[in-house]
Amino acid sequence: MRSVAFTPQAEFDLVEIWQYYIEIKSSVSAARKVRSAILQAVDELSLMPGKGHYRAEIKDPALRCWSVYSYVIIYQYDQTTMTVVKILHHARDFRRHFP
Repeated sequence: MRSVAFTPQAEFDLVEIWQYYIEIKSSVSAARKVRSAILQAVDELSLMPGKGHYRAEIKDPALRCWSVYSYVIIYQYDQTTMTVVKILHHARDFRRHFP
């Protein structure tokens, strides 16, 4: 199994998602559910990172994507490590985040 790393941006993205569900949706249970699903997907991707897909809006061929609920996990991997680069809502402008 590859080790998993989160960039500071990806860690910040997780916090923002948590805060959205707590502050806007007023739902601790939804916050837990979404966070848990994202972290579970990351663990599963570390076992088979090649199952992710490419997005035309992201020019870097090393970056792959995996969707969980309304969010897209953007990551890269090598033989030893899978790094989560960002976690974005699917409606965001990916070109703006990955010029």
